[in-house]
Amino acid sequence: MKLCAFFSMATAICAALLVSGCGRGGDAEPTVADVEFDLDGLVLRGDFYRPAKYAEGTPLVLLLHGSCRQAGQLLLYREMGRRLSGRGCGVIVPDQRGHGRSDRPARIETAADLDFVGDVRVLSREARRAAGVDEGAALFVAGHSFGGGVAAAAMGAQGVDGVISVSPGRRLRELFLDPGREHALHYVQKRKASDMGLDRPLPAGPVAAALASYDIDQWRGRTLPVPLLLIEGAKEPADDLRFSMELAGTMRGNVRRVVMDGAGHYFGTGLVPGSDGREWRVESEIVLESLADTIMAWIGERCAEKAGSGARR
Repeated sequence: MKLCAFFSMATAICAALLVSGCGRGGDAEPTVADVEFDLDGLVLRGDFYRPAKYAEGTPLVLLLHGSCRQAGQLLLYREMGRRLSGRGCGVIVPDQRGHGRSDRPARIETAADLDFVGDVRVLSREARRAAGVDEGAALFVAGHSFGGGVAAAAMGAQGVDGVISVSPGRRLRELFLDPGREHALHYVQKRKASDMGLDRPLPAGPVAAALASYDIDQWRGRTLPVPLLLIEGAKEPADDLRFSMELAGTMRGNVRRVVMDGAGHYFGTGLVPGSDGREWRVESEIVLESLADTIMAWIGERCAEKAGSGARR
């Protein structure tokens, strides 16, 4: 499908959302409030982007950040929160465990200490309550990069109506987990420690287990429990794009893969020189708007399916 035709369809679906009441809202700026989740003493903190027009049936997106020190405060996630909520979705952007404002585990010695996937399964059960929407409201788990893998891994979580995985980690086994890749894995140990504000690399065992837990390749040849939208940038590495195209072809169920023209890994945002060194700025409004439109169109389809399924009962 040509890109212009796709976005014409997106516009029509978003208009249908406003009529049906599943996706209320417009271009008005959302309000942003603090939100907390207590996971047996480990508190995750984040932001809730509340649409200007809000009701109990408003669809909700749980948006998971990628690997970065800024966690959910990175410009890309703030832009996604603002743009999706401006289109009528409530958006919760939590800082994952050990990142940003969220609590760090008391120790990092076992796989359970880096159980990002388990955290999201809990968050998905608590998200509607935290947002003040009813239990029947549609809930979507979305994520980018590291968060995209975690979102896909939590695909079967209770109450999730669909998953949106934006440029998840790809080829993880080939690059980091196969025998003889210890040196490459050490990079991830250092990178994850830096993201979590630690000055020593994390232990190899827990890091390898965490990577395996959110490796999207685990869905190869399997039937998906809920619909999956896989979004990638056309400017990303060709090997990654080939990998995900082949992987998506093996999945059974409702899977849609979209490769966005003009998009790199950070989808219209990038580091540029600033007055205090390099800083994140919006580089392409077109790409960011296209990303939000693509997600909203797909959410609209899922909301319509959910409403139709409820009417048939």
